[in-house]
Amino acid sequence: MEYKVTVVGGKAKASSEDAPSAGDSPGMSMPLTTVSPGVEHKAPQQRVNEMPVTSVRSSNAATLVGAPADKQRAPIQFGEPSSVTGAVVRGVRASAEELARRFPKASTEIVAGAVALLRGIDPSSMTSVDWLDFGIARQESANALIKQRLESAGLGSTREAVALLRRLLELLADVTDAMHGGFLRKPPHTVWANHEPEVQQIEQRLESGVKELTTSISAARDLQIRCATAQAELEIPIIAGEYLLDKIASDDEHLLQSRLTSLAGTQALMKENVLAIEADETRLQELVQLVQDSVLLGLHSVYSQLSSLPDRPTETQKFLAMEKLTDLTQLIERKQTAWRSN
Repeated sequence: MEYKVTVVGGKAKASSEDAPSAGDSPGMSMPLTTVSPGVEHKAPQQRVNEMPVTSVRSSNAATLVGAPADKQRAPIQFGEPSSVTGAVVRGVRASAEELARRFPKASTEIVAGAVALLRGIDPSSMTSVDWLDFGIARQESANALIKQRLESAGLGSTREAVALLRRLLELLADVTDAMHGGFLRKPPHTVWANHEPEVQQIEQRLESGVKELTTSISAARDLQIRCATAQAELEIPIIAGEYLLDKIASDDEHLLQSRLTSLAGTQALMKENVLAIEADETRLQELVQLVQDSVLLGLHSVYSQLSSLPDRPTETQKFLAMEKLTDLTQLIERKQTAWRSN
């Protein structure tokens, strides 16, 4: 490497000792500069040597940098590709075939749901609060359906229909007692004339109530389908949780186990709820049949017999009227007993 010699006010002579040697780096020589007296000298700009940037390709490019070593353990696999360039979804990758072998009773739809749920779970970033919320959304939806069933079990239309039938039995019983006669008893014609307006009103209310009961049957059938679906879908977090149970930190294992126990309990309640809705639907159908095909039809026969009943009916007239009244009242009592027992 050469060094320039600067002489102020004279001439510079370069000696042979100043000649560049063979070992000096080429291209790094600096020219001699002569500065005359009285002339301002500006130092030459020093060039900064730029080092070339060399890219180094890592042989382990697939390794997630910064992830805890204890969380990168098999059999949990992370690194689900994302649609966002450079982004990685750290979910649990479990194949449908693996879950199907471990849970053979689960349907294809349930297994697919569990696979999707596991892909959205990163055990390394889950806190205790996250584990306590595991599967809580589906559980809350199931509990809402249970409450809806309890509310629909005491429908106003059902209670009203039962109360109307009870009152109708009381009125028809008064007319039947008058048919038997007795001391200080009113004639059956008079008793029927007093009760007939109320009986007709009950008939009208029962006719309108049948339409509401039919609507209730359709609603019960729809609720039953939704409850059965919710019961099946509760299996998704249960399967996913069972898969994760032996693959998470021991500190979080008891939290997940508690959630799985709660989910299983809700699933059992949903099964009971589905059976209860089926029973409710059957009872509503029987009540509609009782009102529509028995009571309303039987009242027309009662009307025809009692409307033509004279003040002093003959034994034959009494017998015919008593036969219609007895048939209707016994039918209502028998159906009501069976309906209540269900």
